[in-house]
Order: sequence, then structure tokens, then C-alpha cells
Amino acid sequence: MGQVAYGYVVAVVVSGVFASIALAIAPEDEDWPGVVGGSLGMWVGFIGAPFVATWFLGRRSFVADFGLTQRWMDALIGLPLGVAVQALVLPALYWVLGHFVDTSSISDPAEKILGDTSGLGAVLVVLTVGFGAPIAEELFFRGLFQRAAVRRLGRNIGVGFVAVAFAGTHFQLLQFPGLLVAGVVFGVAAQASGRLGPAIWTHIGFNMTAAVVLVT
Repeated sequence: MGQVAYGYVVAVVVSGVFASIALAIAPEDEDWPGVVGGSLGMWVGFIGAPFVATWFLGRRSFVADFGLTQRWMDALIGLPLGVAVQALVLPALYWVLGHFVDTSSISDPAEKILGDTSGLGAVLVVLTVGFGAPIAEELFFRGLFQRAAVRRLGRNIGVGFVAVAFAGTHFQLLQFPGLLVAGVVFGVAAQASGRLGPAIWTHIGFNMTAAVVLVT
């Protein structure tokens, strides 16, 4: 758990530094460099913490310690599942929540960044959000964090606890319910299979659906 805390602090700090540098050298009307730079900074912590944990406390293997493997069926099942969560489950969830709170601005944060992005910027953002982020986040949250949490708290509480943390660390209150649902799906996929492949591909399908819709 100490490596989880350490990794998250490093991720936040380095992300802020990288995003600031990227925005400082980017044109004034472009926001996408900050997204790419900030994401790269987050990966320093999200990948660095598991590396430190496995090197000094484990078996020096992402496969042995975190289940970072995949099979051909992971993509065949995970991608459609991720798309379904993003395109079907979340709209249904926010339709229900819309009866109690105003959910009209649910996509505003993403649209602010991605809505006006085109060309090379759009490609880099889609690759960053759609492919890079799922791999780094699943290695950290479901590989390192969830395995530690399940050992200490049990399977159900551990998966739920990490899903809450995953949703909360995005710091978006209105998006929290949707991210929580997604976090539970990713967590169950990883826990049921004992590997990260299913969770990674489900996360890719989830993120890619939103990214492609917003930049097209």
C-alpha cells in the first residue's frame, strides 16, 4: 500500500510539471498538449510504482506480480464490453441520475479539451487517452493497488475500494458515478481472470469510445 501512495503522489506532481511545460511551449489556443503532457507525467508514477514494488519487494516481473498478460480472447471480449459500458450503461445511469440532479454538463470537461482538437493533436490525444492511459492505469490500479487491497480487505471490499479510489482520483464529481461503475467492471474483469489483459482491453474500449466520439 505504501507503493500505491508513493506512486500516486509522484504521478500527480510529475503530471502537473509535464502539463505546465507542454502548455507553456504550445500555441495559446491549443489545450491538447497539456492533456498529453499531463498523461505522460501520470504514467511516471503509475508505471514507476509497480516497477519499484516488483523490483524491491516482489519477483521482478510484471507478469508474476501483477498479472500483466493477455490472450487473444481478451480483446474480443473486453473491447465490446468497454464500448457497451460507455455507450449503453453510462447513458442509462445518467438518465436515472438526471431525475435528481442536473447532468447536462456531464461531458463538458472532455468536450472542452477534445471538442476542438483536430489533426495531429486529435491523433495524439486519442492514442494517449484510448491506449496509453488504460495500460498505465490498469497496471497501477488493478495490478498494484487492487491486488494489495484484496489481500488486506478481501475480494469484494478490495475491488470496491479500488473502484472508489479510481473514480475519486479523477476529481470530477459529476463523472464520479460513471467512473465508479467503470472501475467496478475493470476490477471484476481483472479479479475474475487473475490477469490484467481483460481489464486493459475493457478500459481501452471504454476510453476509445468517448475519445473518438468527441474528436469526430
